[in-house]
Amino acid sequence: MRALAVGVIVLAAVPSAHGQSGDTSTTFSASFAIPPGIVASELQPPAVLPRVPKPEWWAPLASAAAPGSGQAVLGQKRWLPYLALEVWAWIQYVDARRDGGRRRREYQLLARDVARARYPGPYPVGDFEYYEHMLKNPESGDFDLIPGGPVDPETDTTTYNGRRWLDARRLYWENPDDPPPLESPAYLSAVDFYRVNAIPTLYRWSWRSARLEYDVFRRAIVRSNVEFKRSVEYLGIIIANHALSAVDAFVTLRLRTREDIPGHLELHGELPLGSILPRH
Repeated sequence: MRALAVGVIVLAAVPSAHGQSGDTSTTFSASFAIPPGIVASELQPPAVLPRVPKPEWWAPLASAAAPGSGQAVLGQKRWLPYLALEVWAWIQYVDARRDGGRRRREYQLLARDVARARYPGPYPVGDFEYYEHMLKNPESGDFDLIPGGPVDPETDTTTYNGRRWLDARRLYWENPDDPPPLESPAYLSAVDFYRVNAIPTLYRWSWRSARLEYDVFRRAIVRSNVEFKRSVEYLGIIIANHALSAVDAFVTLRLRTREDIPGHLELHGELPLGSILPRH
């Protein structure tokens, strides 16, 4: 009797629904029959399950800044290896830089006190390339053989400056052993080349009669180069550790985001009839 009453009510509502402005886009279609035993109060859509909160989106950024921090935020136990590698690499980097700097000061002082001491000071500190030239050449030679007036380049080709003057002559003169006129463009161009590439007077050196000290200088500069190269390698490990930790956190975040989406039905638009009626 109750089911019959519900059916009558629904059928009675059909004409009035179609009689209003001809709108056929209502949420539920009335052209169906309700099985016996179903009351109107039971026609309710299923509850939508709440979404699980997404993991912290900033975990990859945290790992990029401090390796292992993103893994810790995501609750992973492998944050410790990232952190341990970071600490170890920084210790090795600092140690290599310190040893390289100590060796550098050693060969700079040795060059000043032995190879440059025979010439009047001051003794300005040169760049790395300057000491590399000193390592490969026993003497720098004079910059200007006859002080005063135009530059008279070094002619002794066993010295560094003498070879630079030879390079200039070969580059600009037709015959390096036959000088052109002093005012000719070829001669002036060679002198300009020499001015740029030769060792100035304040940076002169000579390892003559100091073979033992030169060997110590050579070992110091080689060890310094090795330590600085080693520091660059450790810096590469540090950068790689940051990148790997960030990628690891990003991949984990994406996987968890997909796993945390529950398999519920998302309702959009009209509600299908089959989703609200129980199956018998």
